[in-house]
Amino acid sequence: MRVLAGAAGMVRVELGGVTPAENGAHGLHVDDQTHESDAGIHFVARDVRILANGFEPSVSDYDGVRLDEGGHGDLLADVLRMTAVGKAGDGNEYDERGPGSAVATVRHSVFDHNGTQPQNPDDLEDGFDIDEAGGGIRVRFNHVTTLESRDGDGIKLEEFGPGDLDAFVNQARVNANADDGLQFEQVGEGSGVLRLRASDVSGNADDDLNLDGVELD
Repeated sequence: MRVLAGAAGMVRVELGGVTPAENGAHGLHVDDQTHESDAGIHFVARDVRILANGFEPSVSDYDGVRLDEGGHGDLLADVLRMTAVGKAGDGNEYDERGPGSAVATVRHSVFDHNGTQPQNPDDLEDGFDIDEAGGGIRVRFNHVTTLESRDGDGIKLEEFGPGDLDAFVNQARVNANADDGLQFEQVGEGSGVLRLRASDVSGNADDDLNLDGVELD
């Protein structure tokens, strides 16, 4: 889905009770980086299963859900009971390149066994990945599982701009991933904090917690 150049306000994309499966490309792609409109993206998912996407031959970087926000708006995501497993690329990837913020609430969801077709050695494929370059990252993960990412991290958050990185992870299981369990980076001018509660982050191939510019509270 490509957002039109003249779009404004919030473009709302809602999925409920559907199963995008075995698409050669992304399970779902919302693209606001081609035209960089003034609109933001508001993604809502309820009871969605996204299975085995992104394996089209001679392609790269195809994910379960890919949200690309590139204009002045924010990227908002509200995810409840999503299962995103067996992707060639990331389970979910959200990319906020404009001055807006990336704000996500993810509850009772599973992002396992992704990155089974590694495609870019400079940007490994993760269970859940947010990249942000403007207003900051604010995320809440409750009852989330990321197991056995075959190429990268369980959950990766990277804030490159002046905004803050504020993460809350509660009752999560992040185990047996090929790189780090949680890789949270604040490499811009803002601050970073992770509040980790009642979670099992263990058995990952590299670091269980890889925090750069982010304090553990």
